[in-house]
Amino acid sequence: MHYIKIITIVSLSLLISFFILEITINLHRNNHSPGAIFSQSMIDNKLECLQKIEGNKIIFIGGSNVAYGIDCKLVREKMNLNAMNFGCMVGLGPEILFGNVSKFLKPGDTAVLCWEYETYRFDRRSQNLNYLGMMMGPQKDVFEKLPLLDRFYLKLHFPLNLVRYSIFSLVNSTHDLNDIYKCGWSFDELGNVTSNLGTTTSKTDLENSPLAPLISEHEIHQDLILIANKILDFANKHKVKIYATWPNTYRNSSYNCNRQVATNLEIYKSFWKNLGVDVLGEPEDAMLPEQYFYDSVYHLNRKGTELRTLKLIDELLLVQ
Repeated sequence: MHYIKIITIVSLSLLISFFILEITINLHRNNHSPGAIFSQSMIDNKLECLQKIEGNKIIFIGGSNVAYGIDCKLVREKMNLNAMNFGCMVGLGPEILFGNVSKFLKPGDTAVLCWEYETYRFDRRSQNLNYLGMMMGPQKDVFEKLPLLDRFYLKLHFPLNLVRYSIFSLVNSTHDLNDIYKCGWSFDELGNVTSNLGTTTSKTDLENSPLAPLISEHEIHQDLILIANKILDFANKHKVKIYATWPNTYRNSSYNCNRQVATNLEIYKSFWKNLGVDVLGEPEDAMLPEQYFYDSVYHLNRKGTELRTLKLIDELLLVQ
């Protein structure tokens, strides 16, 4: 009888805990955290532009390296093809980004996956706050398609500090968080960032920001392979062409003659080769000197964007 009592108490405690957890997550789903508001407003902006495009198109998908690195007006002009810049936030992961774009891909379209190097470290149980906020918020549909164990894991690791904004929005009706925290980046009708004039960073800042996925040991998680195959299955079924390319980033001096960097780049190349995906150009093609950067190692200024885009167009013309 003593053991039955203990089991009953433990079971009730677990049920109450899961009930409280579900209430907390539902609170966030109805009242999103600032990061989720920011990221979703950016996606909404891009989707609104995307659905206006008629006919076949080429879409560049990735994080902010795409937003600040590819000029789709120049692509449209040089290739005589509709183009869309779907560069958002790297922390969202490839599933959220492609999941939103896929609704607008039609037979004959082309998608270019331009992932930041951090994406090669992605797994579905990521603790990135942006990712968790989106999965437990506006990207619920993507979350519901994850494997059961991954969903359970993410729920158990949902950070409670994200909920304080949800509570704030409930008790303080004079503040519209959706307006306060929406993305303030300036985009044109093709999704290009338009505010990247000049340079606001320095060579010292860029040199002090080498990318961890390049300079440290790394293995690609099985989740990313599953996600990539899922993307390719969709592309084959809907007759969409898929290419990969490299993210524009600063040519850090620490990368020179660095065996770890060379090893990691070979790992990333092998990743695409094993999937049967053609890669446009070499990593070095997208590594530029400091005068071409706007405010970070992934964000090009106007001159850098033009240079990077023209190189990418040359590679695309070879495979089209």
